[in-house]
Amino acid sequence: MKNLQKINNSILLVCLLLLSACMDLPDPVKDLGLEISDVSYTSNTVTATVQLNNAHSGTKLSEWGIVLFRDETGYFLSSTDEKTFQGMFTDVANPQYYSLAGYAVIGEKTIYGKSFRVSDGRYSSDVGSEYTLSVSPPTISATATANTYTLTVTSNTSWTVGSNASWCILNCSSGTANGTVTVSIIANTGTQRSAVVSFKAGDLPPQQIPVTQASATAAAPTVTVTDFVAISDGIYLNLTPSSNTSYYYWNVYTTSSLTGFSDADIIADLIEDDATDKSNTIGYCWDIQSQTSYTVCIVAYDAQNKAGALVKKEISTKSATNQPLATVTTSSVGNGKVTYSITKNSYCSKYVSLLWYNVEAELYDYPDIYWASDLYEYRNNDDYISTTNTLATWTPSVSGNCAIVTLGFTSSGVYGGVISKKFFNTSTGAFYAPPAKVPASEGSRIMKKMTKAKEARYNCGLSGIMED
Repeated sequence: MKNLQKINNSILLVCLLLLSACMDLPDPVKDLGLEISDVSYTSNTVTATVQLNNAHSGTKLSEWGIVLFRDETGYFLSSTDEKTFQGMFTDVANPQYYSLAGYAVIGEKTIYGKSFRVSDGRYSSDVGSEYTLSVSPPTISATATANTYTLTVTSNTSWTVGSNASWCILNCSSGTANGTVTVSIIANTGTQRSAVVSFKAGDLPPQQIPVTQASATAAAPTVTVTDFVAISDGIYLNLTPSSNTSYYYWNVYTTSSLTGFSDADIIADLIEDDATDKSNTIGYCWDIQSQTSYTVCIVAYDAQNKAGALVKKEISTKSATNQPLATVTTSSVGNGKVTYSITKNSYCSKYVSLLWYNVEAELYDYPDIYWASDLYEYRNNDDYISTTNTLATWTPSVSGNCAIVTLGFTSSGVYGGVISKKFFNTSTGAFYAPPAKVPASEGSRIMKKMTKAKEARYNCGLSGIMED
């Protein structure tokens, strides 16, 4: 075996690449064989075997063996042994981009067999590009929520990267050698969608990483209790259905009565009643017990009749005693006018007063919680708030049945357990008591609910208190 020879010859490399690209090798090469096999790389040492066919008999070979190319440099190992030669190249650092070929010298002409590319101890039957590019993982399957993913790049050269979707954002557009690319995925609010992250390096074909993001999970329909008023004998609810709610069921139970029942049990009980359209956002229950814990239960359904989770809102009613109270009395009624007074008790720091005119008969059956919820909305309006006892004269704009109603608050803003109201008729010059309401309770379950739009109160008219 001859010593390792180093030849700086760019022509040899060009010949090698040209010959490697040809499917039909020159006849001398076919005849001679010069096939490389058993290529390996261990500890900076490349070994390979070249096969010389019997067809070389009669051919004058001045030299044959294995050549290893790196850039424009060729390293030759030669032998005069017949048929098979195993060459070993030592001190070969980082052989990722070396090419091997069998060679033979016939006369003054050097011919080469098909080349092999050495890459980390592996080899292929084609020389291929001098550049390498590998990206992992090969795909990204993203969830519907916003998230980030990392692509690991292995390369021996500079590379570029891009995304074809605005919701698939990359932290860079290029890199060199090994590195990482962070892919930020924006939350999906629609159907499943796809994108492609493309890498390009040298003359290699683009490497594409498919990205698929799952469709958004449709939010379950729900109804939220956004505000409520609870006095001693009633509860008012302000309900807000979600945009995908089509209808819902609701009811009010004493909290203790729900012990031992699952959400499924409660829903089964709720849907025995009539459904409430999503347009109804006001709920009342009354004739209930003071100082008692109640639970509002609601289940919403979307247009496809898919139910959301059971919503529970615990509300406690107030005490009817030891509460802030502003009591309404009348001193005279007549000639279209009423002179009245409002007196605070020791618990009352301020109170809200509303004057109603043209009180229709149906209002008599409205529970105190209906009046209280209306008064509660004016708790921060100075035009309807008084902090002292009041003596006033009011002249309604129309004659007929009228009412003065109050709700007291403590100094810390806690409203009372009861309201005070006084009905009178400006035509007859007398005050009167409305007819008794029909009881609404049915055991511990409050069945009666008011579905009438709360804005109906404006049909009755509102007026601020007029001080003397």
